[in-house]
Amino acid sequence: MIKTYGTGIFDIDINKKEKIIDYHALEEKYPSLSLDEILNYFKDINYTLTFDEEQLLIRYFGDNDKSYVSAFDIEKEVNILKFGFRRKNKNVPLKKLYKEFLRTRDDYTEEQQLYLETFFFGRKDRKLFRDAYPDSNLYTDNQKLISRLERSYYHIFEYFENNFTKESWIKVKDKYSERFSSDKIEMMDLYFGVNGEPLSRKEIAKIYNMSRREFNGIFEPTLMYAIRLYSGLGRNIDIDKSMYIPYIESPQYNFAPETRELLREFLIEGKSYEELSKKTGLKTTRISNIITAAIRKIDFFRFGISTSLIISEDELNNFFEYAKDKITEEEKELIRLRYISYMEIKEIVELKGIETSKINLLISRFNKMFYGYRIKDVTLTENDLVTEIECHISESILSIREKQFVSFRYGIKNKYNETGEVLSREKIMERLDMNKVAFNNTDRIVKYELKGRKIGINKPDILFIPRDILDSLLEDVHLPISDKEREIICHLFELKGYEYMTLDDLSLKYNELKGSIRVRYHRAIATIYKYLKNEIEGRIDYETDIIPILKYFPLVDRIKLQDFFKNGMTFEEMAKKYGLTVAQVVGNMNRIRISIYDLNSNPNAKKFDFDYYLKAIDNPDLPFYGDLSLAIQIFNLSFGMGVKERMGAPEVVKYLGLDYDPSTINSINSSLMLSVCKLRDGITKQKTFSYDEIRSYYDNNFATIPQYCRNYYDKYFSNVENRRIIKGERAPVSYFIIADLIAATYPNAFKVDTATRDEVIGIIKKYGKDLKKRIKIALMGRFDIREREFMSGKDINHVFKMLYTLDTKRKELDVKSLELKSS
Repeated sequence: MIKTYGTGIFDIDINKKEKIIDYHALEEKYPSLSLDEILNYFKDINYTLTFDEEQLLIRYFGDNDKSYVSAFDIEKEVNILKFGFRRKNKNVPLKKLYKEFLRTRDDYTEEQQLYLETFFFGRKDRKLFRDAYPDSNLYTDNQKLISRLERSYYHIFEYFENNFTKESWIKVKDKYSERFSSDKIEMMDLYFGVNGEPLSRKEIAKIYNMSRREFNGIFEPTLMYAIRLYSGLGRNIDIDKSMYIPYIESPQYNFAPETRELLREFLIEGKSYEELSKKTGLKTTRISNIITAAIRKIDFFRFGISTSLIISEDELNNFFEYAKDKITEEEKELIRLRYISYMEIKEIVELKGIETSKINLLISRFNKMFYGYRIKDVTLTENDLVTEIECHISESILSIREKQFVSFRYGIKNKYNETGEVLSREKIMERLDMNKVAFNNTDRIVKYELKGRKIGINKPDILFIPRDILDSLLEDVHLPISDKEREIICHLFELKGYEYMTLDDLSLKYNELKGSIRVRYHRAIATIYKYLKNEIEGRIDYETDIIPILKYFPLVDRIKLQDFFKNGMTFEEMAKKYGLTVAQVVGNMNRIRISIYDLNSNPNAKKFDFDYYLKAIDNPDLPFYGDLSLAIQIFNLSFGMGVKERMGAPEVVKYLGLDYDPSTINSINSSLMLSVCKLRDGITKQKTFSYDEIRSYYDNNFATIPQYCRNYYDKYFSNVENRRIIKGERAPVSYFIIADLIAATYPNAFKVDTATRDEVIGIIKKYGKDLKKRIKIALMGRFDIREREFMSGKDINHVFKMLYTLDTKRKELDVKSLELKSS
């Protein structure tokens, strides 16, 4: 039934009692007719064909095009498809490249820009380029330009440049211009080409009438400092001058006169360390240390870590009236000099000729009396007592023993006094092992301390940030404090599972002076405040900031990242481990930190996946066409993908004993990187024959290769000799050469002379979409194959329905014609 009725049998609806088409009969009657005959038949029965129906009839009944194509051309195209030699798209998609071109178009000459827009991207009429550049080399040699654009798209060029760029310098200059003298800013601007073309160091030295050595002595430290600022290593004193100037100008903040003058000149007048050094005769390192310490001291004042007793003149006069029987007029004068005129002790001694010890004793006595004066009218409530007892020991001005005393004295129910009972003096003394003097002193001191706390003039020595807020802040992995500082805070406030320890306890634990521990803690608190105010950036955390981007670093850099950010090694320790100088380690870490900063903040940062590279170099589809083994050796040495440190191009040449120019090393590296990036994006290696295979065929068959055909081979060999293949760029192999070698290499290669009609039908069915139209038509003409051989069952079924309609109408016309004749 299928043979008789074809696939149309499946379209029959039995319930509708459709007429069954006799496909076999129609096939016997019509398919041998020509297209014109069929079309005329439809005209005879007044059947108007739609456009689609007419196209179906053309495909089914149309004659073959008899245009001539040589057997060699047919065989070449068929075999290239049959054996997988058809070139796939070898470039990055044009839409992506065009976006990159728009971003970087100023990097190209006007000729290159117009060529890309006309011939490569097709955005403009090619005639524009032909008229403007009739003799351009780009007509025949555009591969370098396109390769350059692809390298730009993958940011490959940036791997061969100093990663501290013009844009990096501009960011530093905008934020830290006060850190550089005007001459140094000008030098850096000239070097990076901020206002024009970049100049070499030699050219800039000539402008300043300096020797190269003299210039480098100034420029190199400036460049390194700018890099440190950009990467975060030089931001220890990241300051807004406007916040610090009031502390310098106000005499109530205690600074040595020399220090105050240095601060004025540095912060207000904008003098550099070098200028201050020339004026004072001090080394720049000493100047830096003095200013750094002073800035930290101001930070301690800013964040309440250090305090200065501030007394208005009216309040002081009121105190003198209150304590008139306890202070002499001479003492009043000295106190006024200290707190109203803000004179230093040293200055008062020189002015009055009084011993320093006597003035210190007076100031100490005054401070105690003035504290008492301020709290004289303060009344403590039960809530004041409860609040103080219930707060953590680190946030309290009372010791645990004092908290017990208050709990028993006033009957406050808590963990120290579980029943809330008020104990008598005797029972308290017995419970706490006190005598009467100790009881009275404790009672007095507790009230004295708590009253001061109530009005804000007394607070715990270490409480600068509430404990609960510290607990939350310590969850931030980017909090820019050291592990030791974090540990000190956790001990002092009994956080994160750490045992509670006082400064005295920590002094014993770390075997350091209590004062040193205190200073370290104070600096950590100041750092936290600056971080919260966005005055400094957070620390780089290995787990959250490094691991996600680790694949973008070569193996040797990963070791440094782990040692510095995870293991906490110092530059000195790293230098010893790697056999480098400290300066070399600092230089490496500057480069690495710039990459970290860019990768975490810049969406256009260079991102070459070194993990993927290790897989790609073993992939046979890697689109690299040079000496891959040599390229891998060069790349691994250049980027530190083994146990060795990175090598510069001259070092690589020397190490491998190559006769290449150093610039060729970078070219090989960039070509290999480009091929890896392309493979990641699905662009694979083109199948072709190797140089050795082509050379062998050419030499063995030279006598039989016609002279005009040798031109293809000569051009290929010339390209190879120009060393393009060494750099990993494929010397293109002509399809003519490929066709020659297919015929000589593959026994089952397609040949027109021996091919059968069924074989050709099979080829067209398999490769029809990829075969060039003229080749397909030529094959169909040579083997008398009509388009109907490749029509779908649905389309053929439609044709036969049309033929059925035609046949039915013709029969009806024949019947009518007979009836007319008989009548």
